Amino acid sequence: MSIHDSEEVVIDEGPNLNQRITGYIGSFNTNDSYNVNYLLSSLNIKEFKLLDIASEVFKFDQVDFEEMVQRDVDPVRVQEEIIDQYLKAGKNRALFFPPLIVSVIAFDNLDKPVHQFNEIHEENNGKTFIKRWDNFFAIEARIADKGSNAYIKGKAGSLIPIHPYASKILYDDKQVKLVVIDGQHRFYALRELSGRQPDLIKDIDLPICIVFSPDAIARNGGQDVMNNLRNMFVTINNKAKDVSGHFLDLLNDHSIASLCVRELANAWKESDPDSLRSNLQFMEWNQRNKSKSNQVNNQHSITTVSIIADALRNYVFNNKKDSKTFNLLALGTRKDELEKHPNSTSIYYITESEFDVEQAYILRELAKEYVVPCLDWLLLKPTVYRHIQDKYLKAIDVLEANVEKGKDGWLTFKKLIKDFKESNKLSPEAAILAERDFNKEIILDKGIDTYRKNVFQQGYIRVWAQVSDYLITEYEISPFITAKAMVAAYEKLVFDYRRNIFDKDQAYANLILYDKTGKPNVTSRGKQAWSEILMSFYIENKTSNEFIKALKSELGEAFDPDKSKNVVDKLTAWSQKALASYSSEFLEKIEKDYNNNWRIKEFPKAFKDKLEGLISKEDPDSFDEFQKLIKEKADYAYKQSIEPLYSLLGVDKKSIPSTIFDSQDTDQI
Repeated sequence: MSIHDSEEVVIDEGPNLNQRITGYIGSFNTNDSYNVNYLLSSLNIKEFKLLDIASEVFKFDQVDFEEMVQRDVDPVRVQEEIIDQYLKAGKNRALFFPPLIVSVIAFDNLDKPVHQFNEIHEENNGKTFIKRWDNFFAIEARIADKGSNAYIKGKAGSLIPIHPYASKILYDDKQVKLVVIDGQHRFYALRELSGRQPDLIKDIDLPICIVFSPDAIARNGGQDVMNNLRNMFVTINNKAKDVSGHFLDLLNDHSIASLCVRELANAWKESDPDSLRSNLQFMEWNQRNKSKSNQVNNQHSITTVSIIADALRNYVFNNKKDSKTFNLLALGTRKDELEKHPNSTSIYYITESEFDVEQAYILRELAKEYVVPCLDWLLLKPTVYRHIQDKYLKAIDVLEANVEKGKDGWLTFKKLIKDFKESNKLSPEAAILAERDFNKEIILDKGIDTYRKNVFQQGYIRVWAQVSDYLITEYEISPFITAKAMVAAYEKLVFDYRRNIFDKDQAYANLILYDKTGKPNVTSRGKQAWSEILMSFYIENKTSNEFIKALKSELGEAFDPDKSKNVVDKLTAWSQKALASYSSEFLEKIEKDYNNNWRIKEFPKAFKDKLEGLISKEDPDSFDEFQKLIKEKADYAYKQSIEPLYSLLGVDKKSIPSTIFDSQDTDQI
């Protein structure tokens, strides 16, 4: 269908609706969902200019994370997968792209996206029905007889029968952008070819589906253009297992964890007007590859949105009976607002994904007030993380100096990092070399990398949530004070990266914190072990003393000796339980390893021959003797391995357990 229609439409003298697209109009909604209108159409090569991609429209310094609806285009993917391997390889085969999903986005005088329209204007002359949203855009359809099965909603919910074919969307291209929210790589590839090799794609009519929220009107209450758009993006991309990992965690409105990381990202973005020096540089948030979203990939990164979201989702706001949502979000402080409707989810039952749409805005405010400051302190204030920040900022000084000197490639690289991008194989070689030299300025000291791992940070956040939940319940101590006390306590030992306490070469870390290949143990039990070893440090006197000292500093006389003793007793009980569970699991792992791999252990030949003889007899007594000998060796290896940890914690090595014991009820740590 051509977008150029010979029939001029003039709604009134106010709006300048200078662009129009013709197609089939329809709506999509259930009884409970918000209504979405759409127009199905197609564009030829000359009309591609009517569409935009999100990264070109949503300028990073002008929008918050909740207003972002797409990641950057991957130029390598565009060139290699779509242009070279598909569009240019079409000889003797059929090629087709499914429709692009395109959203109507209006912008105000400050170039900020419009969240709600002020009013709707309607015109009906008996032949044509026109509906306009402010002076931004309008739809036009021809009125049909009452027997038509197609309708457009008019004022007061009236249904206007229409002929859905040859309908139009009209818009002011100075105020409205048509933004591709699904299929942007396909569109980008075609747009690139339209400039470089137009003859190759001159016959393509690109199918598109233009969507918009017709009921996002200020007086209607809750509907919001950007919220609806974000929900559509998440729904569309949630099935794409290999893409959008960070964006799915950032934009999911049905997850309290996502609300928290989005507000944290906004706070870090606003920490400095110069994006080069903002705290957001320390959080990865735009990784395209889902498999990389749960690990740091940049030299100067501290964490990623997915690492934090996973920790909050699984161990703080989870839907299990031990959810800490009520306390950590202080839901009781907004009870009346959260439960203003008879059918509202009770504040006592709100968890990670169990809450109402109307409650999301308040939960977001609570996340910003109570959780974000804690995460900010936990992830920026420890010495080990400040070391990364200092290295990065010094490297930025070097970058600025090289740009000032006019060194080749540095200005291009500066633009990349300022936009939170990396070089790729299509980048200028000089920029790639500049990035390499920049990263050399941020070579981190040995031992720091452990603190950037998913397993460490989820255990760290898990312990903070556990302790915070207790201190809120018993003494109404805010989680932020707990975060400050925890960082102060861990500075003496846990955050001393020069000790390499959590290094994979530590004997007590093998098979439990790390798997047999030396990679972090990301199983459920492995993650629990990381939280257990972090909790166990409260056995150590310096750690617990610093924690209490920090609480007293924050709370003054309100934190009396009785409270102090009770908190120490609780932390000691938790840490003893955590260490016992860790030790038990470690012993079990070693015994299993020795049972399975005794032939490759460095045993004396005579001892191995004895084991071979026992195992070959295949009688119960010989097997029992074999098990006894293996257990003795395993227990000795276990004690030799675990003893340095007990010594580090100031625990008498005589208390090291030598048998596997019951470790039930340790999963809350």
